[in-house]
Amino acid sequence: MRKLIFKNFLILCLILSSQAFADESEQQLKDLFNIFNAQNTRIKTKGCDFQEKKWLKLLTTSESFTGNVTFNDKCDIQGEYKPKMFEYFPFAFKVQNHPKIDKVKGTVKLTIQFNLVTILRIQFSQTEVIGKNNAVFNADYKLEVDPFNPKKFIKRPLGGELELLKLNGKPANRTIQLPAN
Repeated sequence: MRKLIFKNFLILCLILSSQAFADESEQQLKDLFNIFNAQNTRIKTKGCDFQEKKWLKLLTTSESFTGNVTFNDKCDIQGEYKPKMFEYFPFAFKVQNHPKIDKVKGTVKLTIQFNLVTILRIQFSQTEVIGKNNAVFNADYKLEVDPFNPKKFIKRPLGGELELLKLNGKPANRTIQLPAN
């Protein structure tokens, strides 16, 4: 479950970053957004050390930790992070073996709401993508989760919104609805 949370956080971050480099067509942006299919990202994460137990502790006790991910044959990302619940925290990841993305950095906020259904909300603020093109965006994405089922932690994506602020240094001021599928 914990590995899935961090992996999907990274995949979401990288896919949202890829959105900024997509064709100007909003439909193409939507079609490219497939958060839970790691094969679509071209970025290997299978060999990344996600410190799974610490993520579970973060979700259940809000106890922060410092984590590191390093490049290897099965991990195309590298960076340090110190996640916190219910407040924005910075992140910065270098990306290798991707044709358009070299680095992704910004701030993100994780919140979890326990009601009749449990919702995990991921909010990106002033996230900057550096590579062949440069972009700055905000995003808000929600997932219905089952914290008691590690094999099927994510029950279903609920969708969200991406606000493209800048593209190659120029104001973009464009909002894109992110699909729930």
